Amino acid sequence: MQKFKTHHDVAERIIQRYFEVVDDYSNARRKPTKITELEKPMHYEPIPKEITYDNLRIWALSFNKDLIRNEEAWSVDYFKQSLTQLHSKLITNQCAMEKFILLLLGLNLHKRDDDNNLDFKYTLNFLNKSIEVLKGLFKTDANTVVTHLKNMYNISAPGFFKNLIFNGGPNINPGIVSIENESSLNYHIDNFNTSFSHLRITVERQDIKSECAATLTKLSKIHDDNNNELSRYNWLIEWMNRQI
Repeated sequence: MQKFKTHHDVAERIIQRYFEVVDDYSNARRKPTKITELEKPMHYEPIPKEITYDNLRIWALSFNKDLIRNEEAWSVDYFKQSLTQLHSKLITNQCAMEKFILLLLGLNLHKRDDDNNLDFKYTLNFLNKSIEVLKGLFKTDANTVVTHLKNMYNISAPGFFKNLIFNGGPNINPGIVSIENESSLNYHIDNFNTSFSHLRITVERQDIKSECAATLTKLSKIHDDNNNELSRYNWLIEWMNRQI
């Protein structure tokens, strides 16, 4: 297995994988259902080595406080002014900004007041506002940047649901929701797809199954002498088996 020495290497591999997925659709001449094929290869500058994932995570946590407190923060000028102070290259690097937006999306998960399930309409509204900011920041490549962000969100969706199951939320924002049975999982999947499908963003149950299978394998090695820990996920294993 290939080992990555830095977060920068990991980020580069994620971007490479994105283009591999898009190329797969093009080479197979399939009708794209989730991945929107770009008309021409996207010209992008790799994320500068000094902008690590840890940097982006810290900056997202800090900047998110402004978004929560101040509705006026949702402007291109405010993003430019504030993020330039964090790092001069952040606001001009498309890949870094897309990753930054995805982190902000993870930080801004909300539960509905009536049933404590995730409110994906709130997330959709947040995504739409983020898209408008990106379009303003990268005017000459606006359509390409937005398409790339949507595709990245698509690719990350199975991992997002895996983290909901095992961590209650994304790595940057765990413990938001508790998914402990098949009914809750199916409810969140269906609501996610209903909210985002018009943007061609959806998640497939089979893809979630693959993500969870890898995590369960790791857990079985860690807790091979603790059946109680693994028994928490018996419902998940049953659900996964029914998807085959």
